[in-house]
Amino acid sequence: YFAGWPWVNAWCGDIDLIGRQKPASLARDVAWGLSSLEMAVRRPTPDGHFPWVANWGWPDELESWTWSGQEGKPLSVRLYTSADRVELLLNGRKLGDQAPDKMKAEFAVPYAPGKIEAVAYKDGRVVGRRKLETVGAAARLRLTPERPSTRSGREALAFVPIEVLDGQGRVLPEDQRSVTMKVTGPAELAAFGSANPLAVGSLQAPEAQTFRGRALAILRAKGSGRVRIEARSPGLPGAAATINFG
Repeated sequence: YFAGWPWVNAWCGDIDLIGRQKPASLARDVAWGLSSLEMAVRRPTPDGHFPWVANWGWPDELESWTWSGQEGKPLSVRLYTSADRVELLLNGRKLGDQAPDKMKAEFAVPYAPGKIEAVAYKDGRVVGRRKLETVGAAARLRLTPERPSTRSGREALAFVPIEVLDGQGRVLPEDQRSVTMKVTGPAELAAFGSANPLAVGSLQAPEAQTFRGRALAILRAKGSGRVRIEARSPGLPGAAATINFG
């Protein structure tokens, strides 16, 4: 179905705006021999709409088994694999198996919370496993700074992924919430945002909305030394990390 305004990017391609692989990229990992098995679930179509995919597009799939409100309704689970047979299990119960057609198998699975797991076999031997679990409520934020670039001065950048986690440390795949960043030390917030194709506003503002449980902050050095970056979101404990610009 078509999304309304605002729409700030085409949302096609294999990588989203903050560098995460989309399901299309995972499927191509299988085709290129980088992975033996990948799994994604097609988003249910809202009532009164129909799914439409452009010739250059890809179905709206997520690596998620968290679909509140869809209990008992069939969801399309797609498995991409180079194996000769793949089976699917829900909460330990085998749902069936298929021989993939052109490296793809698809199952219609009535949604029930828990764990869905795929196992791929080739010549009778397990060659891949993938699982998706229903996540809990948001419990905390996590900052995972990447190593700063080796450039010096104003050309030195550091990328800081932000994730919203449940109590077991799993990313909430559909979480969207406000996060505020604070930077202390010889650096400035060069950009802050998410992969949301409907996001508007300044990328240099200290506040942004997560999209699918994630966001990204980019810091630019103003000198050398230790920088502290803090993230806060209403209702969650704050998170912090340090980065050394040398």
